[in-house]
Parts: sequence; structure tokens; C-alpha cells
Amino acid sequence: MDDDLRSELLDMRDHDVAARQVIAEAMRADGTANVDPALVEAGLAIETRNAERLAAIVDDGGWPSVVHVGMEGVEAAWYIASHAGCDLELQRRCLDLMTEAVAAGEPSPDRLAWLTDRVLVAEGKAQRYGTQFATTDEGLRLLEVDDPEGLDARRAAVGLPPLGEQLDRLRSDLQG
Repeated sequence: MDDDLRSELLDMRDHDVAARQVIAEAMRADGTANVDPALVEAGLAIETRNAERLAAIVDDGGWPSVVHVGMEGVEAAWYIASHAGCDLELQRRCLDLMTEAVAAGEPSPDRLAWLTDRVLVAEGKAQRYGTQFATTDEGLRLLEVDDPEGLDARRAAVGLPPLGEQLDRLRSDLQG
């Protein structure tokens, strides 16, 4: 196991989580979807640094495996990839690599579903698993979904809860 790489991935994830938490708390305090542009800029700087480093990691050794960085390291790599909205090409590459990794048993299929939806939405397409939402002054809005009638069945097939449960959890998280 590469403990240094594992620690680096966890640190990258933790910096991203902390930045997003500050932004979410500012949104709750304001009561709207408005956020101080300086907070957003700081969050984007972390996202960009993380994306650049993950790209180098993937270029050097492919998608991190459980044997290489442990399950927590694999989860951190997925988190970083899913939040690398500044680099759609990296997200596409990671999606391809994760598809192969899921076929081999790691990471879990629900993680692949989240990244799949992120990439589809970034490409201007309807998402497949209903994991992506917009936050508006009126609350959460599910972004367009392909075949809404089959959504909960697709979610169940990859280990995601029904959409209603996810919405309840997200709304609770937003309320703090």
C-alpha cells in the first residue's frame, strides 16, 4: 500500500469538504443560494488544485485501487473526481477508469452512478440516476432525468436509495 498517496488523497478530499461546508453554511446563514464570491473563488482554487493532482496520479498509475490506497483512498479519489467540475476531460477519463474498476469490484457501483450523472449534466444531457440537483432560492430542483419512470429501479440496481429518500436527506442537510 502507498500510504503517502492514500494520505494525500484523503487530505485533498478533506480540503474540498471543508471549502464546500463553508459555502453551504454561508448559504444557510443568508437563507438563499447567494454566496460571497470570495468563498466560491477559494473553493474553485481547491477544486482546480485537486483536479490537477488527480490527473497526474491517474496519468502516472491509472485509477487508484484498494490494494494501492485502501478503500478510503479509492473513495477519496472518487470524491475528488466527482467534484472536478473544472475539468470535464478528467471527469470523463475517471469515469472510464472507474467503469473498469467497478467491473473488477471496486469502487461500489453507486459511486460510478454519481460520476456518470455529473458528466452527463456537464455535457448538457439528462442524467441517468437522479443524483444531481440545483439549489435555488426556492430550494432543491432535480436536474433533468432520462426515463424518469425507471429512475428508482436504476437507482436500486446500483445501490442508491429511492429518490424521495435522497431528497429528504438533502433537504435536511441544507437546513443544517
